[in-house]
Amino acid sequence: MLIFNLLRFRFKLFYNEIGKRIWNNIERAMTIICLAAIGCVIVQLGFHLDADTLATLCSYNSPILLVISILLAIKLLPNTHGKPPTLTEIAYTVVVAAYALYLRFDHTQTSVVAEVLLHRHTIQVALAVVAGYEISRIGVGLLSQKVSPTLLFAASFFFIIIVGTGLLMLPRSTHNSINFFDALFTSTSVVCVTGLHVIDPVVTFTMFGKIIILILMQLGGIGVMTFTSFFALSLSRKATMRNQMIIKDLVSADNMSNIFQTLKRIIYVTFIIELAAALILFNEMRTFTDIDLPHRIFIAVFHAVSGFCNAGITIVDNGLMNPVFAENRLVGLTIATAVIIGGMGFPLQSNIINWVKYKLGRMYNRIFNRRKKTLFRSHMVNINSRMVVAVHLGLLVAGTLFFIVSERNHSQADMSVLDRIYESFFLSVTSRTAGFSTVDVSLLGIHTLIIMMFLMWIGCAPLSTGGGIKTSTFALAMLNMLSILRKTDYIEIHNRRVDNASVRKAHAIIMLSIIFIGGSTMLTKAFDPQIGMLQLLLENCSAVTTAGISFGITPELSTASKTVLMIDMFVGRIGVLAFVMCFISAKKYKSYSYPYETVTL
Repeated sequence: MLIFNLLRFRFKLFYNEIGKRIWNNIERAMTIICLAAIGCVIVQLGFHLDADTLATLCSYNSPILLVISILLAIKLLPNTHGKPPTLTEIAYTVVVAAYALYLRFDHTQTSVVAEVLLHRHTIQVALAVVAGYEISRIGVGLLSQKVSPTLLFAASFFFIIIVGTGLLMLPRSTHNSINFFDALFTSTSVVCVTGLHVIDPVVTFTMFGKIIILILMQLGGIGVMTFTSFFALSLSRKATMRNQMIIKDLVSADNMSNIFQTLKRIIYVTFIIELAAALILFNEMRTFTDIDLPHRIFIAVFHAVSGFCNAGITIVDNGLMNPVFAENRLVGLTIATAVIIGGMGFPLQSNIINWVKYKLGRMYNRIFNRRKKTLFRSHMVNINSRMVVAVHLGLLVAGTLFFIVSERNHSQADMSVLDRIYESFFLSVTSRTAGFSTVDVSLLGIHTLIIMMFLMWIGCAPLSTGGGIKTSTFALAMLNMLSILRKTDYIEIHNRRVDNASVRKAHAIIMLSIIFIGGSTMLTKAFDPQIGMLQLLLENCSAVTTAGISFGITPELSTASKTVLMIDMFVGRIGVLAFVMCFISAKKYKSYSYPYETVTL
């Protein structure tokens, strides 16, 4: 009996080892096939091909999809990866395999459904989605490697910037070809949701190029890792402990048990807000009589995404200064609302949803006399949300009031009271890293520009689509100053004490941001001494805070100054502290500490 158990144990080890090897080989094959599939689709869509060459390339789509479905079916076999497949994975594999087999049949009878399923673009989209999902799932496996999460976060943005550069250089992306540097700058600005540009996107890019910009802007706004994690976990919901811990910190989930729910909420809230904004914008664009229906839909969707992502990128001549937009207050208020919601941050959005659900649940239980099922939950609105809301609304109101006063003799000299309130409100909203503008920046007064840079510097909430040092960082710095003036040893907010590590981190972010803005301004002044200091300061502050507000001098800058701006935009999107931490290793823990000594200040 002992020998039998030993042989069974050895056989099980051997079988599992074979299963691991099969799994690894399947993963490698899947990666190669999916990359080839995406490359094939890019060539078909991005290059000007003759009919015969295009038909030849399109003929490879269905065989590639069939190979992917076969690999997916093999992965469902037991013990190939140690975990049983879920029902969602089985259904996903069946749908992909069924569609791949359907494409291989001869279709003599045609119908509307058959024409849609057999259309070239439908097959291309299906192949790209399946291949993209598989690459996302494989990419999340990198989180298990012994690599800093901060470095992975920065690398994800760098990777998508490089990919976006290549896509924008495709022949079908532009009316006339652009060089590598202009494509790199544009991709960096779009992915980092900044809005600075060296070429006019309205006249430079074709519809295909503008669709690429839209996708890059959406990925950059929500975050590459957020999208990747969502798609990777949408079917299997399987992740290692390390993966779960990294994703938890990435999306600020309450605990590791609701990581996917948090990811799902982020994606759903984003698309719902963008869809609502797009519907309003589409309805208000009735005066665009010279634009057909598909282009009207695209313009509405593009500006809704650009608003929510705080990108400030527009594909209409003169942007929001276009008379069709400028004379319609509902368009401006819709974009401003999308900017505000996007700048609130995903934790605050989630906190508000939980609070509303809790209040509605209590109301429902009281109405139907089910008070026994009503559970009291204290601090439904946490400290982070309270600080973000207070600073967000405070800066919005203060900025509006200040701009009403400061611009009364400048850009708002001939406006009515309601117009001045509207223009000041919109300017206060978009100064917080959105970048949209309904007035020429060169017409603004010096006091307005200084306050705009201050609002840019503060920016939006943590884990939002905006940039800046973040509202919570500014709030902690102010509260720390107040606690010093009151001679208290710690900061208290709503019966909670703020830990010292958060205060130290806030001051580090403030100092690093000042260093980056000041250093980049001096560099650009050295490279372009003919441009005024105020203009360069606004340009660099706008880049580091991903605001996108500019005097329009970006195309006139030298290549060296544009490179500085690209670095600024990248650093501003991932965070100045995160960028520095990518190059500095953590100090080893010491089991001892030195005596304290007071430093004279």
